[in-house]
Amino acid sequence: MRGRQNRVVDVAANVADIAEIAADSRVVASGVSDPRAGLSAAGEFEGYIAAADLDAFLRENLLVESASPNIRLHVVADRPSEPVGLGLVIGDLVDWSRPRESGRALELLKGIEWCC
Repeated sequence: MRGRQNRVVDVAANVADIAEIAADSRVVASGVSDPRAGLSAAGEFEGYIAAADLDAFLRENLLVESASPNIRLHVVADRPSEPVGLGLVIGDLVDWSRPRESGRALELLKGIEWCC
């Protein structure tokens, strides 16, 4: 799962701007922002973005790296289609290392019907 991204960029945004940022076609929701996670994450956004789009996305949305981020971007060569695979959502939740996200990741794993 570590190879699912080139790197992670944690940035800060005005909470009032998060809905607009999340609606940008250059990002696709995952982790805490994916509806399948079932988490209330109105004050933060997590998603995937293509490396080629990152600099312009950060600049246009006035996003800067922060020790107190509310946006987590998984930078990849090519943005995945929407919705991202459930495995990515689960991996992203686990990466937070917070009880709420880890618990939800376990619930999602238990809900998978394994074949053969």
